[in-house]
Amino acid sequence: MRRLAWVAVALAAIAVTAMAVAWVATQRSGERLLRQSYDAERKYSYLGRLEIELLQRPRTARAQLSVLHAAPDKTRMDVVSPKEFEGYVVINTGDTRYIYSPSSKRWYGNTLGSPEEDVELALENYRVRVAGRDKVANRPCRRLKVDPRHPGNPRKTVWVDDKTSIVLRKELRNAEGKVISRSRYSQIRIKEAGALADEAFLPPEEVRSDVNWDTKSPPREFAVLKPTYIPRGYRFDKDIRVRIHRGAERAHLRYTDGLNTISVFEEISPDKSASKAKGDGSKTTAIASTLYWSAVERHVGDLRVVIMGDIAVSELEKMAESIQAPRSSSR
Repeated sequence: MRRLAWVAVALAAIAVTAMAVAWVATQRSGERLLRQSYDAERKYSYLGRLEIELLQRPRTARAQLSVLHAAPDKTRMDVVSPKEFEGYVVINTGDTRYIYSPSSKRWYGNTLGSPEEDVELALENYRVRVAGRDKVANRPCRRLKVDPRHPGNPRKTVWVDDKTSIVLRKELRNAEGKVISRSRYSQIRIKEAGALADEAFLPPEEVRSDVNWDTKSPPREFAVLKPTYIPRGYRFDKDIRVRIHRGAERAHLRYTDGLNTISVFEEISPDKSASKAKGDGSKTTAIASTLYWSAVERHVGDLRVVIMGDIAVSELEKMAESIQAPRSSSR
């Protein structure tokens, strides 16, 4: 009887070891595939139809986009449905982004693209494992689960093309586990990097001079205040950008953990009443509750500060409350 019990314990230990080895293997394979997916956009050009969903309240927003990508870093997206968004165009050319609004019939632009992709930073902050196989746009792919190492961050599922490692489908869940956005290619044609007409990735020549640009110069109207609390794993992403918004300067700071981004916007408060413009900052309040991201607002001195990102509201509140107005020096 004792011998049988010993054998049972030994078999259980072997099973646990085998499961641990399998977990390590899927994690290493997941990390390799994630690295390859970061490189895929620089290696392959493609034309596709992208379906997106933003699960915001009070209703889900859905759209279909025609996507043209020219490796290594040019992408054009034209909204083809629904009717109310038809005609919008987004063009990324490396550091530059152009957006055409059919409602205002104007092009807008800035030089603040997405944070530089840093797969090693992402792997410091997220665990990646292969979770199965699927087909997307009739192409075999592997499903990767990307889970945060630190609480409060979102989790993602990405479907990576077997042949090229291009991400064909994404699903984003917030810190509470709720799906907040989805995207998938219903059609895609992929080829090796090749030259495509530059004209497809620029607004018409006659309107390029009318594009509203941002600048890397510090704002002239106020001093930028940085948060002293940064969520674990995040780091400041390069420059503070400034652009004119409704006739006033607005500063934009970003923090990234390699996969997720937190944005901090600062501007002279339109409401300088005593109740809101206290030197130590008024109470931080949650805003943008109808949107699929989290956001908080705080007034510090004369500044209105808005912080937003796909992270727990409590983390954004800590960032906001760590921003303090500089003490005036006494003479």
